[in-house]
Amino acid sequence: MAKSARALSVKKNHRALRATVFGPAHDARTARLSAKLQELAAKPKPETEKAMNVDEGHGEDAEDQPRDNNNEGIGLPAFEATSNTDQ
Repeated sequence: MAKSARALSVKKNHRALRATVFGPAHDARTARLSAKLQELAAKPKPETEKAMNVDEGHGEDAEDQPRDNNNEGIGLPAFEATSNTDQ
């Protein structure tokens, strides 16, 4: 019969593997990632020029027009409220 994950011998073997095999591999990976992050942090930030697309001249875009605040800008059609008290 197989031993369960709660068996003391299985736990002991897992502890030994974690200490001898997986522990050093995990520590080495952490050191590599830390060194890479330190290298990236030490580099100066690359300066990028942000080019804006500006249309010259017209000035009649929808953004330049005054807003109609009746619908609060939600894009729903206007409707007329009627009372339904005749029932």
